[in-house]
Amino acid sequence: MNRMQTLGTTVRQQAGSISSGWLLALALSALSLTSAHAQGAIVVGQSCDLSGASASRVKEYTRGVDAFIDRLNAQGGVNGRPVKLVRYDDAFVPEKTLENTKRLVEQDGALLLFGMGSAPGTAAILPYAAEKKIPVFGSLSGATGLRKGQPMLVHFRASFVDEVNRLAMHLSTIGIRKIAVLAADLPIGKDGIAALENVAKGRGLDVVKIARVSADMKNLDESAAAIAAAQPQAVLILAPAGPGIKFTEALKKARVTGQLAGLSVMSSDSLYKALGEQVQGMIITQVVPFPWNTKAC
Repeated sequence: MNRMQTLGTTVRQQAGSISSGWLLALALSALSLTSAHAQGAIVVGQSCDLSGASASRVKEYTRGVDAFIDRLNAQGGVNGRPVKLVRYDDAFVPEKTLENTKRLVEQDGALLLFGMGSAPGTAAILPYAAEKKIPVFGSLSGATGLRKGQPMLVHFRASFVDEVNRLAMHLSTIGIRKIAVLAADLPIGKDGIAALENVAKGRGLDVVKIARVSADMKNLDESAAAIAAAQPQAVLILAPAGPGIKFTEALKKARVTGQLAGLSVMSSDSLYKALGEQVQGMIITQVVPFPWNTKAC
C-alpha cells in the first residue's frame, strides 16, 4: 500500500457518501412533499462516532456528506427547501446513539435519520424509529443483524458477509489455502467469522485459527501469538478502524508473515498514518465506486 493508494481510499470513502447522497436527495424530495410542515429547512439527523473506535473512518465519511449537502443547497435545495444536517457524536456508545436520536427527532425536528454509525448504535435506535415512523436512511455498518425485519431502515452499502465472500474469492484466486482470523467481540467479528466459515470450504480455504479479542483488548497479544503459531498464509482482521490499527500492530509484533486483510470499516488512511510501511501490501476491501472512473455506471 503506497501513499497514493491510501489517499485513493480516503477519497473513495468520501465519494461513497456523495453517491449515497443522491439517494438521500430522492428520499428528501418525497418527504418535502408529504411533510405536514412543507416549508423552511428540511432537517436531517445523524448520530455517529466522531471520537470513539471508528472515528477516523467516520470523519472521512462525514466530509463527503457535508460536501454533498453544501452542493445540494447551492443548487436550490430540495423542491426549493434548504437541507439542514444536524449531527451529534455518540462515541460508538449505543446508549448515546439513542439519546442523540431522540434529541434529533423531538428537539431538532429531524424528518429523516441518515448515515447512522455502528451496528449496536443503529440497532438501538430502530425500535424508536419504528415507533415514531422516522426513516433511517443507511447505516455505516454492514452487520447481518440490520439486514432483516427492519422496515424503517434503508441500506446503501454492501454487508460484511458480501465483503468476506468477495475477499475469500480473491484470496483463493491468488493461491491462499490456510487462513486465520483475528476478530473483535463486535458484530463485525461475529458476522465475518460466520461468513468465512460458510464459504471457506467452497473456496478451498482451511481456517486454521480463529482468535477472538475481548472488548478491553487485554487478550490481544495472546491472540496474535496464537495466530502466529498457526502459521497461516493470510490473516483476516475483523475490527473497526481504531482497534484495527492495534490488531495489525499486534500481528506485526508477533511476527505474523502471512498476507493481512481487513474489511472496509478499517480505514486504510488511518492505518498508513499510524503504521506507515508496516502495512505495505495489506488488503482492505471497498464498498463504494472508484471516484476517478470516468465511465458511466
